[in-house]
Amino acid sequence: MEPLTGLVNGYQEILETNLIPSIENHFSRADVPIFQDDTAPCHRAKMVKDYLSKIGVSSLEWPGNSPDLNPIENLWFVMMAQVAQKRPKTLAELDRILEEVWYNGIAAGTLKNLINSMHERVKAITKSGGGSTKY
Repeated sequence: MEPLTGLVNGYQEILETNLIPSIENHFSRADVPIFQDDTAPCHRAKMVKDYLSKIGVSSLEWPGNSPDLNPIENLWFVMMAQVAQKRPKTLAELDRILEEVWYNGIAAGTLKNLINSMHERVKAITKSGGGSTKY
């Protein structure tokens, strides 16, 4: 099996176990969800595109290297700081702490602020001609 095939299979499994339940819990049948990922090869593989199409999910075209636009980068920073404070000593402890922080350590206000910042992010990246911004 080629390395990319393994990544594609793993990515599709992640979508099946995480994306589908999220869609089912947060969207009505009338909604057409749009999924955002980057242009990593495993995200854009034909097998993945076909799968997303089959389940009725559109993909938002998104540049592969866009931390100025993608608020998840800021969320990773918030998580990293919280994990660092807990100083995990083993891989199992790191796994437990990451899950704890992901599910319980991120304030709803933090998520709301990141979502609400999108308009300003787009304006800033447009103004900078696609270059770096304060985000």
